[in-house]
Amino acid sequence: MDTFDHYSEKSRQATIDTIKRLLAEKKWYNHRDILMLNPHFHSIELRKEQKIIGAWDQFEECWKYPAFQFQGNDLHPLTQQFVNLVYSISPEYHTPEEDKNGWRKMFHIYGWSVQLSEQVMVLKELIEKIDLTSTGSLSNFMRSQEYRDAMNLDDKCCGLGDFFERYPEYTIKVLERQLYEQQHPEEFW
Repeated sequence: MDTFDHYSEKSRQATIDTIKRLLAEKKWYNHRDILMLNPHFHSIELRKEQKIIGAWDQFEECWKYPAFQFQGNDLHPLTQQFVNLVYSISPEYHTPEEDKNGWRKMFHIYGWSVQLSEQVMVLKELIEKIDLTSTGSLSNFMRSQEYRDAMNLDDKCCGLGDFFERYPEYTIKVLERQLYEQQHPEEFW
């Protein structure tokens, strides 16, 4: 096996391990769970119409959908806006041809984003007036237990989906800002 093959196998195994970790750590619904929430919901149609985001679980051989997209027996009121923004940011990366099993979107949604977490924290701080004087800076504060407590975070919380679940309005505002910056880069140089 040459170096490229070895790297490819290591990369493939890391991807599988990440998928397994996400499936174990996050709350997911399959099509039966969604039908139990609401018998009028057909997950395949909702996914194909880009009303919800899902990923193929190769281990259980079914599509899985992050539970944060639902509230009670309905879609969360901001799910459609969230999904639209996720598809709008780097749309070439999220095409059906490029993301046949949905995991690229899941890695985007559940991947750690320092920029996102800082922006969500700033929005939350402005609204709730969290005192940062004890740590000296926002970045120091974000590394502290006080930050994790203030954001109600655990070690498994670090991505868009996690922030949307806890702070949907703030997350939408941050995604809108990211999309605006992407569409108007000349304003940020």
